[in-house]
Amino acid sequence: MFELSERRTFLVTAALFEGGLALFAVALGWFVGIDPIAPISPEPAAVAWGGAATFPLFLLFMATFRRPIGPLRRIKELLLGVLGPPLSSCRWHELVALSLLVGFSEELLFRGVLQPWLSRWGLAFGLVASNILFGLAHFVTALYALIAAVLGIVLGCLLHWPAEGTLLAPIVTHALYYYLAFLM
Repeated sequence: MFELSERRTFLVTAALFEGGLALFAVALGWFVGIDPIAPISPEPAAVAWGGAATFPLFLLFMATFRRPIGPLRRIKELLLGVLGPPLSSCRWHELVALSLLVGFSEELLFRGVLQPWLSRWGLAFGLVASNILFGLAHFVTALYALIAAVLGIVLGCLLHWPAEGTLLAPIVTHALYYYLAFLM
């Protein structure tokens, strides 16, 4: 088990990285003329859609986590080896805070700035291109990057249908998915 100082180091490092990602998203948004904060509107329907969208994704995660086959076994071993010890030493409220920060910062960048900016060349192009970048940002293995890109497309679709432009639905899905995955 990680000692308290190691857990704090992990949490501080993660918070600085994800917080830096959020600041980068705001700066990039300013540079390309997109306000990534504007589409975050506190609509109950967006929270409901975000929560509902989490469960099929998490059920798929559970199935592949419990019974990994082929290259999924390697992904599980890598993630458990790297993230297992620090995550298992965290308290539930630290995992909630980390999940919220990850969901917020990554959605701010990928769905709040990159997807709308790249959608200037077509909605489908923006959806696919931003999530290729999302997959590459999650490159653990080639398969993991592909899985992340596909999950990113789901999150990108949430931004448009049925959330109608509010970033809150994909933020909720992303954060809740991470929290449940962290618990595993």
